[in-house]
Amino acid sequence: MLDNLEQSFDRQKKFVSDASHELKTPIAVIQGYSGLLKRWGKSDPEVLDESIDSIAREAENMKRIVEQLLLLARIGRYMLTPEEIDVGGEIKSAIDGYELVCKTQSFSLEADSGVIAIADKNLFTECVRAVADNAIKYSDENTTISFTVHADGGYAVVKIIDSGRGISPADLPHVFDRFYRCDKSRGRDKNSSGLGLTIARSAVEMMNGTIEAESELGKGSTFTITIPLKEKKSGTDTTPYCETKSWKTPAPPYKYTTTPQRENASKL
Repeated sequence: MLDNLEQSFDRQKKFVSDASHELKTPIAVIQGYSGLLKRWGKSDPEVLDESIDSIAREAENMKRIVEQLLLLARIGRYMLTPEEIDVGGEIKSAIDGYELVCKTQSFSLEADSGVIAIADKNLFTECVRAVADNAIKYSDENTTISFTVHADGGYAVVKIIDSGRGISPADLPHVFDRFYRCDKSRGRDKNSSGLGLTIARSAVEMMNGTIEAESELGKGSTFTITIPLKEKKSGTDTTPYCETKSWKTPAPPYKYTTTPQRENASKL
């Protein structure tokens, strides 16, 4: 009991220390440019423009860090709303959104039909977005972010695959740690707070799922998310439910595998 309390206290101290460190840099930049404005900003338009741009950028960094810290805190107290979700459909909806705002990458999806999981839809979406944002951030332009969905051993399995810079073996065990960044793949120049993958892990663990990362420098990364499948309840049978028959639709840009849903699927 005392050991658990001590570990919890140590984690809290580390979290506060890390958060303070992350906020210290943008505050220092804002203070520096504020002083620059006082000295020369009124008489030098170039200094004025540079200072305003830098202050606005660092204020946005602070806003993002604070929002993600608040999200992490909310996840810790979050009341789950489990429901049946079509995993492939949810991923497709997320991709549709990315295609509207992200013109530097393309996206592909290959999903088995009828992979129905029990999950909190909002948390699942947050988890997928956090991993996808990370993939987009560290992939070169004109590359493809690939998503796959299938069922395996009672779990829905989602893979998000990029062909970006990759993560070194030394850094890979720490990518889900709060505020963790390695110099090249998770640097501040990419506007990374080091919290996105931590949010993904927290969200998926709340749903009794898992998240893992595999990576190779220069070849990219694969993040694998698993969440429990819906169980087929027929008498005493509690076999996880998933369609097995499938066909591929030809509509680009997806390779989206689907089958017509059975009318009584929700009753199983």
